[in-house]
Amino acid sequence: MRIRLIGLLLFISTISVLAQEGYFIKSKDQTAIFIEEKGTGTPVILLSGGPGLNPDYVYPIHEFLSKNFRSIILHQRGTGKTIMPKIDSTTLSLEKYIEDLEALRSELKLKKLILIGQSWGGMLSMEYCAQNPEKVEKLVFVGSGSPSMKFANYFSDNIQMRLRPEDLAEKPGMKQIWPGYFFDREAALKSKAAIDFSKILDRLE
Repeated sequence: MRIRLIGLLLFISTISVLAQEGYFIKSKDQTAIFIEEKGTGTPVILLSGGPGLNPDYVYPIHEFLSKNFRSIILHQRGTGKTIMPKIDSTTLSLEKYIEDLEALRSELKLKKLILIGQSWGGMLSMEYCAQNPEKVEKLVFVGSGSPSMKFANYFSDNIQMRLRPEDLAEKPGMKQIWPGYFFDREAALKSKAAIDFSKILDRLE
């Protein structure tokens, strides 16, 4: 009886840990959005780039934040564990991304969000803030895009100038140009090794 009780307690503890690490919320259009958490304290929302990149590559940031904060990763539509049965203009739009963030804010019962955005995640953070300024406490940018698409005029040149012959030897696509997104090449190669590029819908191919 004692062994069974211990086993039951271990099972419940395991389920509890899993429940704290990941769960689904429903967005306005009933899409199931996967949320991943680690740590305790003030909640901060970590948004990865792309749009379309799986959030795996921001895990080092997630790990770092979790030491002092309740770090929360929103798996954006069509990435990570947020699987989309249908992807078109009716299910994938800037407004849908905003609705997903708002659904998360409601789920967390927070008056204001602290948003940490990398690349496209920063642009999404800015747009959410522009539409809902009263619902944002802080914005933190990590290599973010700009508030408008004007940065596209020089964005490609900035990437190309950082690429080396060994990068250009790769098949054209995100895997090839990834090191160009970083000022720190060592950090670029480290994060590149952690990404499964086969899961990225690559518009460059």
